[in-house]
Amino acid sequence: YLGEEVWKEEKDPEFDKDSVIKCRELKGIYESIAKKRGIHYMAASNYVEADKADDEHLNENGHQILANVVYDKLMDMKIL
Repeated sequence: YLGEEVWKEEKDPEFDKDSVIKCRELKGIYESIAKKRGIHYMAASNYVEADKADDEHLNENGHQILANVVYDKLMDMKIL
């Protein structure tokens, strides 16, 4: 998810307050699409959140956590 203040001038004013709301709606939409197509789905927002520095990107620790989650998911799926 985008952070609550991503839209502020010092962060990324290309977003607005509505962007924060809309991005949270996407999780359910993508999950529904994946389910209909029989595709595995994993929401990064279940594991990590945007760094407060810009409320948009992961920090180094967030990337490490997400990498481990993806790796574990692939192992569970017997892909790796």
